[in-house]
Amino acid sequence: MSLAVMRGSTRLMLQVKIVEEQDWMHSTIGAVDPAENSIRQLGVIAATLPPNVAGGTGGARFGSGVIVFGRTSNPAGLDLSPGDIIHSVNGQTVGNVKALRELVAQFKPGDPVVLLIERQGGLGFVSFEMD
Repeated sequence: MSLAVMRGSTRLMLQVKIVEEQDWMHSTIGAVDPAENSIRQLGVIAATLPPNVAGGTGGARFGSGVIVFGRTSNPAGLDLSPGDIIHSVNGQTVGNVKALRELVAQFKPGDPVVLLIERQGGLGFVSFEMD
């Protein structure tokens, strides 16, 4: 693309390459299979945090976690949003979707659950009782 600019009274023609840049979440979303990545107990579709994002290189604070891509339901009024990264469940580190699914499957209705999540660069906790 050509771009005309004025520098003082001189007109300059510059060639500019236009590149669409996607953030890491959108570049990863194509690999998520809703049937395979659904975590029913949390009402989310999630994916394992890619290595190029984990550990601070792509924005995440820790070297592992599971990123929420979408909601399927809202059990117990659970406050999770697309883009949230789940790092631990009741103090146990979550390394991938399978580990998260196995951890939450152990809980019975009424059990207290605390998730350590990363949201927009900040850390916080989401607590609820399992349905």
